[in-house]
Amino acid sequence: MDAFVNRLTPKVVSELKENEVFVFGSNPNGHHKSGAAKLAGERDWAVEGKGEGIVWTKLCNTGA
Repeated sequence: MDAFVNRLTPKVVSELKENEVFVFGSNPNGHHKSGAAKLAGERDWAVEGKGEGIVWTKLCNTGA
């Protein structure tokens, strides 16, 4: 269990550090209007109109 200490997400995610990924659910049309999807859209961590797959952003595309 020690490996999971301090690994819980805070109630509100305000930033992503290098190599961190924000995972959220979306509707099939990629309209990010509520919940975690809304937060992702507001923070430019999601692409409007893309409802599936992986979206690589500057934040998570580290070249690794």
